[in-house]
Parts: sequence; structure tokens; C-alpha cells
Amino acid sequence: MIVLAAAMPNLIEIVTKGMSLRNYSRKTIAAYTRVYKDIYAVAKRPLGTLQETDLKDYLYQKQQSSWSAQSIAFSANALNSLYTQISTWTQTSKFFFLL
Repeated sequence: MIVLAAAMPNLIEIVTKGMSLRNYSRKTIAAYTRVYKDIYAVAKRPLGTLQETDLKDYLYQKQQSSWSAQSIAFSANALNSLYTQISTWTQTSKFFFLL
């Protein structure tokens, strides 16, 4: 029975806990979370469904809206961190389904 899926916290909570366990500062966690919320607001769909082209389009849009190179690089790092975590979870969940 898959009752646990309904009780799972949302993606932001999972990622926040993961960053906290890896000793990210509170300010970094808050800044990364703002990036995740912003791209979600722009894309209007779950972050796990976004493709590489969606992420590039998002960063390009920010560049065109006069964001600094540092802000764009920070956003790219935040997104890279998120998708590294998602790919790790996907591989781990496949392992658990094999058991």
C-alpha cells in the first residue's frame, strides 16, 4: 500500500532539509529557495518536470531583464544543486522499488 506518498512533504521542504544536513547557511538556503519559487512561478509547472531548455530559457530571460552576471550564476548554481538532488533521489527510489 502506498500511503506514505500522501504524507511526504513538498519539494521545497525536502530540499531545505537536505541543504541543512549538508551545512548550507540559512541565508544560502533562503536564497536558493527564492530561485526555486521564482522558476516555479515562471514555468507554472512542477520543477521536476522541467527540461534543460526550460532552465536555459529561464536564465536567458533573467539575463535579458538586466540581472547581473553574479545573480545569474547564483541562480544557475541553485538550479544545478536542485537537479543534482532530484537525480540522486530518482536513482535511489529506483533502487528501493527493486527491493
